[in-house]
Amino acid sequence: MNEVLRIFWQGDREKVAKTIRELLQFDVPCIGKFEEIVLVQRTDLTAEEEVLVLLHYAGEIGFSRYKLGCYAQCSASSVTKALQKLSSPQFRQIILLSNAQYRLTDLGSKRLREELADKLLLQ
Repeated sequence: MNEVLRIFWQGDREKVAKTIRELLQFDVPCIGKFEEIVLVQRTDLTAEEEVLVLLHYAGEIGFSRYKLGCYAQCSASSVTKALQKLSSPQFRQIILLSNAQYRLTDLGSKRLREELADKLLLQ
């Protein structure tokens, strides 16, 4: 499917890349949405893992620091430390966009696929 889009897409290359990224995202069964509340329903995740799972769920739009703080089931300082670590030059797994939203980078998506895929499921 990705190859077909790449070959036959006549529009902007960034739009096709965004479409492909959205297609590649998979379901996050461990996250439930209850009215306006997004809840990670696993209890065995570190703050860092929880932030990555939430940002995967958020997709291209991402989440603000405020929303991550509301949704993550860990302390505010743990969320801040996780954001600092994951966005540091050593990790580069998340990025803060100009609209003040955090989102996953390709490195963050790779980590989710390769290391944390089993943690996206309910326990």
